[in-house]
Amino acid sequence: MSNHQFEDITIRSGEFLFKADDTAEFLYFIKSGEVILFNIKDKKTCFFNRLGAKDIAGAAEIFIDSKTYGHYAYVEETCKAIRLPKSEINKSLSAKPEWVSDVVKGMSDKLEKTTDFLVSHRIQDEDLLLGKKVDNEVVQRILSKLKS
Repeated sequence: MSNHQFEDITIRSGEFLFKADDTAEFLYFIKSGEVILFNIKDKKTCFFNRLGAKDIAGAAEIFIDSKTYGHYAYVEETCKAIRLPKSEINKSLSAKPEWVSDVVKGMSDKLEKTTDFLVSHRIQDEDLLLGKKVDNEVVQRILSKLKS
């Protein structure tokens, strides 16, 4: 890690940035590649977002101080990202006026509630998936990876 406590990482296609219930200790700033966000509810898979360059994974859990991630982040296309530790983000936020932290946490809470709503109602929007449906081949690849 560098002096700023962030790390450039590469995650291969077919791996996970994180899984639901993993300890939420990092935020990921995606530089390139593609990451599919999904959750499993009542044994059904709900894909609710596809991330690409300049997107962020794990933000809601970091800013609302969740202990674990609430969904899965599957790397569909090899991904280069910056991994930022929760401790460093919290340190940076605590150095700002309190209202900055309140705004970030409020926005993150709304994002988390929106994500929960999408998953609970199994809403899948092509715009959120960057105009690409998640086809059965990808679904099978993801589910088999979860079983291994």
